[in-house]
Amino acid sequence: MGEAKRKKQRECPAKGGTITPEDCGRGRNSSIACPVECPHNPFADVNHREHFEALEAMVLGLLGRKLIAELTPSQVRELADAMNQGDDFTTQALLAWHLFGEERLAKWMADGFARDWKNDEIVMLRHFTTLRPVLLEFREVRDELTSMAVDLLRPELPPFPVIDVGAAARIGRYEIALGCIYEVPAGRRLSGGVVAMPSMGAQDPAEAFAALLDHLDAPAEGREHWLIEHLPLLAEAFSAIESARLDPTTRYDLDLVPDALRNVAAFLDETDEALADQPLPELDGKTPREAAADPALRPRVACLLKEHIRSVDRQRRTEGVDIDSNPLLRELGLDELILPPPPLGFLDEDDADYDEEIPLDPPPSQEMLDGEELNDRIHAATGDEALWNRLEIRLADVLDAFNDLTDKLNANELEVLQGTVLAALGALHPDQPPGYDPDPERMLARYDAWISSGGDQESLGAYVDRIFAETRQPALCEAAADMMMFTEKQTGKKLRPKKIEALFTALAAAIWEAAHWPPARA
Repeated sequence: MGEAKRKKQRECPAKGGTITPEDCGRGRNSSIACPVECPHNPFADVNHREHFEALEAMVLGLLGRKLIAELTPSQVRELADAMNQGDDFTTQALLAWHLFGEERLAKWMADGFARDWKNDEIVMLRHFTTLRPVLLEFREVRDELTSMAVDLLRPELPPFPVIDVGAAARIGRYEIALGCIYEVPAGRRLSGGVVAMPSMGAQDPAEAFAALLDHLDAPAEGREHWLIEHLPLLAEAFSAIESARLDPTTRYDLDLVPDALRNVAAFLDETDEALADQPLPELDGKTPREAAADPALRPRVACLLKEHIRSVDRQRRTEGVDIDSNPLLRELGLDELILPPPPLGFLDEDDADYDEEIPLDPPPSQEMLDGEELNDRIHAATGDEALWNRLEIRLADVLDAFNDLTDKLNANELEVLQGTVLAALGALHPDQPPGYDPDPERMLARYDAWISSGGDQESLGAYVDRIFAETRQPALCEAAADMMMFTEKQTGKKLRPKKIEALFTALAAAIWEAAHWPPARA
């Protein structure tokens, strides 16, 4: 009996002895000052996926259900639209405004609405109340969970850990992103999605952002509250700035773009060697080497070199290109910019020294293709022989990649899949978009990730709903799946039931990949 009793105890580093699981659960992080590395602490790094994310989702779900009951029908539709489109940034922005900007959460807490919640949920809620908008400048990647960043809205704060698997998987040095964070024991938790700030060239990003807020008539005081309300507007402004620079003839909302931010030159697609001694107009015609030695120009060259480092690190993260600009920084005497480079991304299979997975970042926020427009564009793609021929040529690498699926398809299944994918991608991108660069390997990696996801209890219908939603184009996926089954009936050639999951997953992976490509211009 004594042995059985002892087995129920667990070590408690906070108390310097043992504790029952029940007492641990009732008091951790509230009456017990738990160290963050304790394996029984849901906020420990080792528990991030299994416990922390589930706890976070539970609390957000409880808040969301209470919030929905208080919103107007139009507010509910706005929130539902953002969620259905997979727009994490807008979803989080709307939640932040309704909960914090409108002070609902403070009122609920004063009324004791969470008195019956479990201890862990109350602790998570307490952390969530620290949520605030940030303009993050990422500095380095610590591990697969944690990055280091500074908040350009609060420059007095030292660099801090940012807890987010997605950011750690894709972020490079000096990337700048707008979003929300809240405090957790290990650092700050990135809440929802972020939007990347456009390049500011030689301009200081914090100063450029302040100029944008001035242009948008943000108040001089209380800007944090204004930001919570207007985060979606800032995302629109970032998009408009990019549009204005990429193509001045493109339609964009001129009211959102300050004159000073419309014509920042694209910067520094150069080797480090060529860059150091290249005269640049942003540096009054001086080279980075000369400007680094000039106290008046040094801040500008630092901003430009950060832009160059961002470009280099994107190649490291997405293409596995092992290049680093630290030697250039050291040569120019810009030691304050030297930070450890992030891990490499995808490498060739014969590179035995590094085996990093292809980053599987979700597609960016985008307009959803559905309804009558979806039907019209599918009919246009399938009814125009010349367009169909162009699609077959343009998408040949994507179509060929289906031969490499882990679940091998027969000739009939492969033909049906390829034809359906051509129609779907033709509807999504009838013309070759600027910067078009399909990545069949990334598509196959997404296929493999989905095929191996989910539990034994998940039905095929639930699985299909989930992966279709993750493509950011669920209506297009559903229409394409219907087309696939219609083709089966028309041809009279049966698709093997045991391959339906593989066919739907391959279809979703192709649409997921195409959703990353820049949109075709109207």
